[in-house]
This record gives sequence, structure tokens and C-alpha cells, in this order.
Amino acid sequence: LDEAQDMTSCQADLFWGPGQRNGKIIYLFGDKYQQIYRWRGASNSFRDVVDASNPKLTLTGSFRFGKNIASCATAVLKALGGETLHGRSTSPGLVEKFAPQCGHSEMDKCVVLCRTRIGCFAHLYANAPHHWCYLGGESEPPRHPKQYEYDLEVFVHRLKDKEGKAAEEGEGGSDNCGSGNGGETFFTYKGESFLTLEDIEEYIDDEGDIELHRSLRLLQFLVPRGKSIDDFYSDLKASFYPMQEHESPDNYRGTIIDTVHKAKGLEFNCPVVISDDFRFGAIKSAVVNSYRHCDEANILYVAITRAKQHLYLAEGAHSCLDYLSKLDHVKVELPPMFSLDSSQAKFSRWQEAWSRFKE
Repeated sequence: LDEAQDMTSCQADLFWGPGQRNGKIIYLFGDKYQQIYRWRGASNSFRDVVDASNPKLTLTGSFRFGKNIASCATAVLKALGGETLHGRSTSPGLVEKFAPQCGHSEMDKCVVLCRTRIGCFAHLYANAPHHWCYLGGESEPPRHPKQYEYDLEVFVHRLKDKEGKAAEEGEGGSDNCGSGNGGETFFTYKGESFLTLEDIEEYIDDEGDIELHRSLRLLQFLVPRGKSIDDFYSDLKASFYPMQEHESPDNYRGTIIDTVHKAKGLEFNCPVVISDDFRFGAIKSAVVNSYRHCDEANILYVAITRAKQHLYLAEGAHSCLDYLSKLDHVKVELPPMFSLDSSQAKFSRWQEAWSRFKE
């Protein structure tokens, strides 16, 4: 099960608990470096079961891609204490830097993987593809902004104004955003009033309000660029073209964009773009502090390994991988392909372990 390492304890107990065994052997497949759901309560249940099992076989090669893409994945794995990943595809693959508005005609047809949905919006804003859709298959364009987002937009604009300029009460928004008796700008959300962005950030952390978090990040991106939230969503809707039933990511004529979490378990023949909104600083910090189970690094690893033939790295991604590769001076060479003799030799060494899987 590719997703087994991301099960919660409850899910794991239901799946391979004693009541489900009934004397049958359960085969478990997983990769701890693809564990990216700890934020939702996923545990190490998969790892605990595998550690107690026998035999355990390690996969160090992939036929999905060649040595060039494998070297990028290896840079992440090695930095986290993992093994070298060998690309077994007959094509070495192509890895290039990606720059906004790069002008490549083939970039009209690609899959863009981002860390967050706001990262998706940032890419769409910077590159303005003629046609685009979500990887998840949503058939509707982005929703119309809610009233609180208009209020938040006014609030962010007012905070951006020079100190000493008094904002006119109620201008461009509802009663949820205005000025107090002391001339203070405030924003009201779910019955609470906020005077600073720090107050909103603290509320988001305390309440886990993902929707407000996304809206704030989007406006912090748009306002400095002079883009209104209405105009932005209007542009997105104009170029949104949902994938049809007969289409797949590899033959869709446009840009497919979504988060890495939506892409897990998939692979793409068309070019894959790794965006610049990943937490590269957190990845480097985890490596420096020998934190071997960094979900941020795992997310980057999952993104890289979705590509089969062509991988584009945004500047931040390229810089991060270059940094990681130099830590251990990673140099990946494609080993010889398996021969019949080498396969038989490996089987002989594992014969005792394999015997339990024979009838």
C-alpha cells in the first residue's frame, strides 16, 4: 500500500489488526520518505509493523525515470540519511531550471506541483497560461470571493498605507472593516476584531482556520502587486478549462496545477514543474539539525519523483537541491542493469527469507 505510511493509528489498526489477519500473510509496501500526512495525525504505525517483520527488502531503483531525475531525488534522500536512488529508465531524463515567462512552447502543456494552493495562485498569476485546470479534477473555476475577503482586502490595503494617513471609515468594505474612534484600522471576523496582521496570524494558529489563512496569504501576495481580488479571480475563471473525460494529464492541452498532496501516487510523461513556494529553509534546517523525518523534505522528494522524462526546477528548488547535494558530495552513476546471473545471486542470498512467501 503506497499510502500505508500515512495511515493514522486507527486506520492502521483496522487494516492489519489481529481481527483482519485470519492466518493470512499481509504484504506491506511503503516508503518513509513519502510520508507527508503527519499534519492530519498520521503515525509511524507502518514503520513499527515493518520493523518487526521479516523479511524486509529495500528498493533502491526506479524504472519511472532515468539517472538525471534520480540524482535530484537522491540529493534529498542522502541529506536525510537515505540511500542512493538509481534511475533505471533507458532515457536519462532532462532536468532544467524554470523561470517565469520562460517562453518554452512546451510549457503550455505541463504539470505544476506546488506546496500550497496559494503557491498555485502565484504561479498562475506570474505565468498566465491560456488554459489551466486542477489536477484533482475540479470541474468548477475558483469560487467568488466572500464578503470577509473583501473586508480583509481593505484591511491589508489600509495597513499598507503610510503611517499617519487616516483611513475613511467604511470605504470599499462593510462594517466589518473600518476605523475605531481612535483612528485605528480594524478587521472583524467571526465576532472578533483585529488591529494587526500579527493578531490575525495568532488567531489562525490558535483556531487552525485554514480558510482565513489562505485568504490572508493570497491578499498578501496580491496587494503589493496592485491586483484586486475580484480582478484576480476573474482572470482565473477566464482561463479555467476543466479536463474532459477523454483527457489525462499527459494529453491535456494546457497547464495542470495543484499541490503535491494531490499528485502523490501519480506519474507524468509531460514536463513537471517544481514551484518556488516550498519551505526550502525548513528543509535545510532539518538537514543541519539531523532531523531525519522532515515532512517538508518528504514533500519535495514526492514532487520530484512524479516526473518520468522532464523536470523543471524553479530557482528556489534548484538552489535547495544544489545545497543538499554538496553536503555529501552526492554523485549518482547509473549502475549496470540486472542480468540473469546477478538476479539469481541475489535470490540465493535471500532464499531463506523468501521461503516464507512460497506456497
